[in-house]
Amino acid sequence: MIAGFANALRQHGNTDDTGPRTGIISSYDPGSGVKVKIQPEDRETNWIQLDCPGVGNGWGVQIGPQIGDEVTVSFESNDPNLGKVTARHANSNNLPMPVPSGEIWMVHKSGSLLKFHNDGSVEIKAAAGMAYTATVHQFHGPITTDSTITAAGDVVAGTVSLENHLHNGGTISGKTSAPIP
Repeated sequence: MIAGFANALRQHGNTDDTGPRTGIISSYDPGSGVKVKIQPEDRETNWIQLDCPGVGNGWGVQIGPQIGDEVTVSFESNDPNLGKVTARHANSNNLPMPVPSGEIWMVHKSGSLLKFHNDGSVEIKAAAGMAYTATVHQFHGPITTDSTITAAGDVVAGTVSLENHLHNGGTISGKTSAPIP
């Protein structure tokens, strides 16, 4: 039994037990991945993979890291040459957002945001302009604005077109009646 235990210790002593390590992103290339300074040794990796929440061929969810982000580097088969960033951490430089339990927030450093709230509402805010494109836009429910609506095409309310509608009569001053449906 002691011989078996001694043999197990020798085998373990011959492995490079490179488990997950904390590091700081030191370089980022969107086409190559990241370089990370492993802590506390401050030893820089070669270019390694940056994992993301979802990925496909030309689509997915990916968030470009910033130099100085604290991360976890995991090593496939404990091989120090096969590292990849598997998590990013909040810390004293990157404080966590106060996200309530059960909510999902995506907040950009510009202040633009997308928040899924527990009451079922969704909050969207653009710090600058917002553009979206679709072949058809469908809104269900009332629409309220505190500013002007501008349209390059026709605006139709019910059956009344703002470009092609008729009025009953008119006055010398140019005033007309309401459009005829």
